[in-house]
Amino acid sequence: GDVLTIKEVPGWNDLGASITIRGEVNHPGTYGISPGERLSSVLERAGGFTGQAYPYGAILERNEVRNIQMNSYQDLVDRVRQSSDDLKMKMVTVTAQDQKLAMEASYQQWRTTLQNLLQHPPIGRVVIHISGEIRRWSNSSQDVQMRAGDVLIIPTKPSYVMIQGQVYNPTAASYHPGKSANWYLNQAGGATNLANKKGIFVIRADGSVIGSRGFSLWRGNPLDATLYPGDTVVVPEKPVAGPPQWRTIFQSAQVVSSIVTSAVLIAHYY
Repeated sequence: GDVLTIKEVPGWNDLGASITIRGEVNHPGTYGISPGERLSSVLERAGGFTGQAYPYGAILERNEVRNIQMNSYQDLVDRVRQSSDDLKMKMVTVTAQDQKLAMEASYQQWRTTLQNLLQHPPIGRVVIHISGEIRRWSNSSQDVQMRAGDVLIIPTKPSYVMIQGQVYNPTAASYHPGKSANWYLNQAGGATNLANKKGIFVIRADGSVIGSRGFSLWRGNPLDATLYPGDTVVVPEKPVAGPPQWRTIFQSAQVVSSIVTSAVLIAHYY
């Protein structure tokens, strides 16, 4: 009846763990990490930032975050696919020509949304707020603990602000210090008639989002926000037709794909 218990050495699972640092650090590469080691420590071992580094746009990708995001992402994909299938079935029963044309336009809109979602799966980004002076945020709440498999990308400072979505001229506008999102929106010709103007949002280069007052998770008026290099103004499209719950799904899908697109663009600058 005796029981022999052999306890695991603390931190055993973290032994041999490593992360990858790419971009504008003096010594990019793969680094082993000790249990509980923080971001500042790894950056210092990598020689710190180069003169071209843009820490504000740093991208931290984490496997466990990607796995969590994938669950929500797959649920959203299924809901968009189901909504488009429902529209397709309803099109069969519609006989009036004007209603049929509206249904066909709505169906095409949903199919395009589904395709955009499938092309932009989650990357597992962790939003971090760091600056070039590592000592200022070292051992603070911004100094996150690293995890095995993390990938840290430090981009080169971009010289633009992106304006995308339902604007007359989707573009990358040259950065002008102190200018607001509304100013950059005007540089792109403003919102089109298909735009959901109440749903406009800003994706910061650090991955955080400023949305309209209608979003409970985001605060502030996005068009009043002062933008920085690498930020993105997104003007979503209005749904052509469908009940209120479809509009919510459609809007969520546009937000998800836009966030991933913004991160991919920033990541290319290293």
